[in-house]
Amino acid sequence: MDKQERLWRGLRRLRCKWQHDRRWQKQLVLLQLGAESIVASCWQADCCLWQKEKALEVPWQDGCEDWWHEVERALQDVFIWARVPDRVDTILLLEEELVFSELVEFPKISEQEILQAIPWEAEQLVPWEQGSYNTAFASSGRSYLDSVRSSGDINNLQVQLWAWPTAQVAKACSLTKGLRLQLQAILVGLSTQKIQEAWYKGWSFKNWSLKEGQISWQQRAGELAQGLYPQRVCALCLALSLLLYAASRGGCYLASYSLEQTRQQLAPYAVWQQRMTNDQKLQTAIDRYQRLEKSLQSSASHISKSVSRLGQQVGAGCWLEVLKGQAKAKEWQLEGACYELAGMNRLLENLEQDPKLAQVRLLNSQQQGNRISFSVLVQEK
Repeated sequence: MDKQERLWRGLRRLRCKWQHDRRWQKQLVLLQLGAESIVASCWQADCCLWQKEKALEVPWQDGCEDWWHEVERALQDVFIWARVPDRVDTILLLEEELVFSELVEFPKISEQEILQAIPWEAEQLVPWEQGSYNTAFASSGRSYLDSVRSSGDINNLQVQLWAWPTAQVAKACSLTKGLRLQLQAILVGLSTQKIQEAWYKGWSFKNWSLKEGQISWQQRAGELAQGLYPQRVCALCLALSLLLYAASRGGCYLASYSLEQTRQQLAPYAVWQQRMTNDQKLQTAIDRYQRLEKSLQSSASHISKSVSRLGQQVGAGCWLEVLKGQAKAKEWQLEGACYELAGMNRLLENLEQDPKLAQVRLLNSQQQGNRISFSVLVQEK
């Protein structure tokens, strides 16, 4: 199965699902027309609500107007008795004797090829003039879709072909229109139970109906316009359009007027708003500078205290030449010199006894002439 066929089958399943949900809560009227009698029944998804049969006195003949008039009168009596609502979905079921019927055999070909071959076969078999009849076809009384699916294990496909004059189709449509029914399809060769099952399953009756696809969209538009009183509808649409246009223009005028009034009221506050914005920016900058100054003062005070405390630990005969370090890390490196080793040791002892120092470490010491140079690392707590 190619991708295109899988796509079309998926779309058909989605369409059936949508139509199944739409039809499930609605009623379906079935009109079974025979040469000598008619049977009207109303169905729901799970049962038959009522069924009524009427015998006809006028025999069936092609183009017989009296037969159609009698059918209409009989159905009117039935619908008055059953209180059928307007615009109810309706399917017309014809007996085989009212239409042309022929069994056609096709080889095992694709669906599109069969769809193209059916019109040619109808031209060869139907005894009426070409273009004066409508056709429908199915296999063994089932939908064309099912017939194609079931033909995988056989060499030939038997298709039942039906034809009915277009004039008779038009009379059937006029009949249902006069009875205020919504004609959905004209079918042949099925029972009412099968039609009811197929309808509520969501089937579309494509190629199965003598009506479906035969009436042009221009005719349908004309019928719809005739039923809805086009002059009144056009007048109503025109009045609604004028009313909507006037309402929209009035709304635009009121909106523009209100906007202009608001602008005039807000104009005196423009200068005040600008000054307020500048004051906020200035206050933000002042706060930032104050925090920076406070931080610098705190850091300078800490450095000054640390330098003073370290300098007080230096005794006689010893001096400091360089003091470097980081105030945040609280680490200082002292570089100095002394004439005697005892002076450097006293300095180290004084630093170690300072309670505010966490660590004192001699980095290096070196004899340079008559003095000793040293480097000490201290860390504050």
